Amino acid sequence: MLLLALNGCKGDRLLGLEVQPEGAIDLIQKIDSFTVEAKTVLLDEPQSSTRAQNFVGTINNDVFGRSSASLYLNFVLESENVSIDLAPEEYVVDDLILTLSADIAYGMPLEAQHFHIKVIDEDLDVDSIYTSSKVFRTDDNPVRKLFISFTDQAQMNNLSIDPEYEGLKIKLDKDLGEFLLQGIGREYSTSSQFQEYFKGLLIENLSPNSVQTGAIYNFNTSGNEIELTLNFHPAYDTQREEQQSLTYLTSLSTSRVNNFEHDRTGSLVSQYLNDVNKGKELLFAQGMSGVRTELYFPHINAFAKSTDVAVSLARIKVKTSDRQPSGLDYAPQLYLLDFEVDRTSADTLETLNSDYTFSTSRHGGVLSADESEYVFDVTRQIQKVIESAQSGGNANLGFTLNAQVPVLNGNVAFQSVLQGSDNIVLEIFYTDINE
Repeated sequence: MLLLALNGCKGDRLLGLEVQPEGAIDLIQKIDSFTVEAKTVLLDEPQSSTRAQNFVGTINNDVFGRSSASLYLNFVLESENVSIDLAPEEYVVDDLILTLSADIAYGMPLEAQHFHIKVIDEDLDVDSIYTSSKVFRTDDNPVRKLFISFTDQAQMNNLSIDPEYEGLKIKLDKDLGEFLLQGIGREYSTSSQFQEYFKGLLIENLSPNSVQTGAIYNFNTSGNEIELTLNFHPAYDTQREEQQSLTYLTSLSTSRVNNFEHDRTGSLVSQYLNDVNKGKELLFAQGMSGVRTELYFPHINAFAKSTDVAVSLARIKVKTSDRQPSGLDYAPQLYLLDFEVDRTSADTLETLNSDYTFSTSRHGGVLSADESEYVFDVTRQIQKVIESAQSGGNANLGFTLNAQVPVLNGNVAFQSVLQGSDNIVLEIFYTDINE
């Protein structure tokens, strides 16, 4: 559970370096020798029923292992109160076409991915919250099997902005088209009735072989980027001059649910899970409900009790590692959360710390231009820890370093390898009030 901690500026003992009075800079001291304890842990299952970043595909490497994404989605009618002039059995199905548009690939889009499309046999409720391990019942037999690949990301970028590009047109089994046709006016004329009649589709990927890198595709599910089109004509119209069509869309009232699976067998990350000693060497942050890093600075309280300080600036620096999987970009931003104790339940919760809520841009976490490090401003959080220690409390519960925080960035596919705790630095610039 993520607690949103919204703290404003309350006249505390914070004074940034950029606003120090003239001459005061000489009194500022710096300490950067804090011991860091860190480890890589599995992520809890975050919500994956989101309209942002809907993935399908598989990536495979020797660092993170094999990570796969499948997408469940349902549809609404393009317009309500649909009807046809003749009885459904007096029409002939021409085709049923699923339109998809992939705008981003993380990995190697040139390598062909094998996709299966299946019919869902279980309700998708737009008001329900589903986690990334949710598996819905589906028909055994696919309504289409196909391979998808692109030359490179540049081709995908060009297609996504090309007004003439209409997406991937995938013909589905005519039997499904017949099923949809037979329901018109009898089983459904409104979107709610249609969702009762037809539960939706699963788009899944069959994992590439062990020598493939693979790719995770982001399918754009906003607007009309994903749709089903049923084309049919009266049986007497042998020339199809009276062809009709009915379109089913994704919208704000439809569900999109990602299922994520990870096979870490034999991977590098599997050797580092829950191991503080190994965490001195390497740490990991991964999206798609993968892994994150936990950080703890055990000696901050002792520092706080030994002196009375006003913090001018505190920042955590985390360096990237050259063990990053080939062909995969580092996450463009990581998110540093802290642990808090819920006063009501006494449970330990992750929170957006006060530095983030005060100023997201100042808090940082963006990958540096040379891709060498992530820097986080934690001035307010460190001052809070220090003041708590000086008053006999303990707010020093540590941090989590995340590639994915659903309430902030939805689903992401990024995988990042970081240098271990021996190379993580907490810098505190402070003034000793007693001097």
